[in-house]
Amino acid sequence: MALVTDYTDAQYNAYATVAEIDAIIVGLSPFSNTSKWDSLVELQKEGVILNTSQDVNCFQFKGTLNNQVISPFNMQFPRDGMFYTNGVEIPNDIIPEFVKQYVAERCLEILDFDPSAANGILIPNNVKKNKVGPLEQEFFGPKEMTANKLTLSDFASYQCTLKPYTLNSANVIYLKRA
Repeated sequence: MALVTDYTDAQYNAYATVAEIDAIIVGLSPFSNTSKWDSLVELQKEGVILNTSQDVNCFQFKGTLNNQVISPFNMQFPRDGMFYTNGVEIPNDIIPEFVKQYVAERCLEILDFDPSAANGILIPNNVKKNKVGPLEQEFFGPKEMTANKLTLSDFASYQCTLKPYTLNSANVIYLKRA
């Protein structure tokens, strides 16, 4: 599936293009390891952007969805009635830069997460539970871990989300996808 960033298109499914995310990631490169992103081909980058765009849709935002958004993918932007923290209204016909920034940062996060190497233990693909006699180990699959973990800093500083979540002691939000 290709990226469609035109919010008036019925196939609208992404908040940013590969070129936009590339530009943001270049700005992040002094602070983040971007080598995995840089090694991807365009189609792979599109897949990661689609995944992270869907992560944005886990949040419940203030305001109302722009009535021109007809995407079946539960896209959350652009919105009416949202304001920057300085009180300036966010235009209802754009995807705010902080959303694109989130998508870029989340792309790097997903690529850096390698559950098969967690704690130096090699976890076979598609295995959730290992049992040998009375000993038992259970692992979350990569999709379960990356799809449901979002950090507090993602949107809280923009004061644009409602609070349908609670934080644990590590300031991590766990959301359950519908």
